Amino acid sequence: MTSFGNLKPVASSNLRALRQPSESRHAQQQQNYNASRKARTRGVRKVLEVLNLPFDVFYEVASHLNPIDLLQLSRASKDLRSFLLSRKSRPLWSTVFKNIVPQMPACPEHISEPRYAHVVFERTCDACGVDRSVKVDYATPVRFCGACWKTNVKKGRVLAQEAGIKKTERDEIFCLLPKAGSSGYKPVATLDQRATDVFYEPDFKAVVQRHRQLLRSKEQDTLQGFLDERRELSMRRLNFQHAVIEWEWETRKQREQEDRDHMNERRSAIEEKLRELGYEPSDYPSYGRDFNSMLHQPRKLTPRIWNTIRPKLIKILDDERQKRADTAFRNKWWKRIKQFKNHYTAFLQQDRDKELEKRTLPGFEDAFAQALDLIPAAEPDADVTQEELTAFETAVLKHADEYRARVRGSLVELVQQASSLSPAQPPQKAQRTTRGKKGKGKRKASRSDDSEDSAGEETSSLEAECALLDAHTSLFACRIISYGPACRGPMSYLDLMEHWQHCHGSMRWSTDRVQCVNGDLTHVAALVTAMELPADSTLMKIREVIHNGRPECACGRYRGDLDLGTVPPYQHFARVLAHVENRSCGYAPATPHHITFKPGP
Repeated sequence: MTSFGNLKPVASSNLRALRQPSESRHAQQQQNYNASRKARTRGVRKVLEVLNLPFDVFYEVASHLNPIDLLQLSRASKDLRSFLLSRKSRPLWSTVFKNIVPQMPACPEHISEPRYAHVVFERTCDACGVDRSVKVDYATPVRFCGACWKTNVKKGRVLAQEAGIKKTERDEIFCLLPKAGSSGYKPVATLDQRATDVFYEPDFKAVVQRHRQLLRSKEQDTLQGFLDERRELSMRRLNFQHAVIEWEWETRKQREQEDRDHMNERRSAIEEKLRELGYEPSDYPSYGRDFNSMLHQPRKLTPRIWNTIRPKLIKILDDERQKRADTAFRNKWWKRIKQFKNHYTAFLQQDRDKELEKRTLPGFEDAFAQALDLIPAAEPDADVTQEELTAFETAVLKHADEYRARVRGSLVELVQQASSLSPAQPPQKAQRTTRGKKGKGKRKASRSDDSEDSAGEETSSLEAECALLDAHTSLFACRIISYGPACRGPMSYLDLMEHWQHCHGSMRWSTDRVQCVNGDLTHVAALVTAMELPADSTLMKIREVIHNGRPECACGRYRGDLDLGTVPPYQHFARVLAHVENRSCGYAPATPHHITFKPGP
């Protein structure tokens, strides 16, 4: 039987292997290589000890390996390579292929066992050597990356034109080798390969070259034998590809079934352990992605895994219980809660222009915690009394400073993260020494000094937070788009608090829905210049000037009195800044602006 060895494939010029990595990635790769070099050398030395084993012992040990393990073992040294890749090791390869379950198709005669193991189990491109190469053809057999596949596998029409084959001879040539990229989902009974099919170019050229040699020799018997032999070989190779694809499909189904079994076993084990902790399946969240990802994994539950996921599962279940309890509470007392909410909304709007502190009060969802004791004070159908409403207002005002401090602290962390700044270190207490005896009076004086120092630290911390939030770069934008233009920024932190109260009072405050936009200093500086304010003016000062007057620009494209009654106050700063940035002005970007203010309404 005449067969042709695969000519060496051509590596594509558009390769991942030829792309130069970045300096940081190259440095990381070099560091990882140096760190593992010693470990690799020690591992190779241990592997080379198998050369000292007697042949029968080595054969017995190696016969329990998988084909991919034996292939990698052959790369450990030249001696192992010369032995394991020689013909006298074929019985050993045949034995290790039988270790695969389900049973693999037998290795055909036109390829060697190591080549068979490489194409099936490894993902390395035969041309350029990059990993994660998924383009494979078992009939040839070759494996390529996407770029090398396009370089070495071409349509029969293109190959025939390049080789100068006549159209009358093309159908005969196309049947002398298997087409590449065949799905292989059904056995091949007849060869019906056309010019639209793709073929491995080196094999195609070798077949065409041999065919022309026989044509020139004018030996009809030899030519006919060659044609019959090549057609039969192509049929066997295509059917071999079908067998390998069928084996891969069966292997995949078996692996998926094993994963499902392990997943069910893991879920049952976790449910049993959670029952011991007092949690039933009815307590599980309905749509918990993190919770389900820990339950539904194709890995058995080990003590180490359980110790890792147990605190996470308990936290999720406790949060789910609390969420369901809150929902049940709201469903039961919905009438009184609605009355408290309506009254609080009216309370926030009453004398809002005079009592400016109301603009930074919490929304109803954050203020709802102050009404938890007042809501169940009567029957669910009972109306809220005036005394209860007054008590609710008093409680909200009492805890307003705590809410403002929490919001400021979270926004300060957001600014620091956006600016890549390390969190500010709290000031350290100064060490004091006392002289004389340590009597009770001394101890009382020390406690008094500690309280004074604590108050001083809180004051300095508040000043530091306000100074950071008043900087020109401390601008924020809302990431919730449900209110459309009302959520657009940029806004100062006070405008953001008012916006949250006005638009998102039904949600608890969270910086997950807020973005620090890191305002451009040049734009804020241009706004300060246009308003004729000192260069060191803070955002608080700019905001105060804008809110206390009606801004008008000399360009004639902006009049603040048109915003009265249509634009909420927390949007005035954003609109003036957008005008200075020429985002709402029809003039060229270099247009100068001069903003004056008329007395407010």
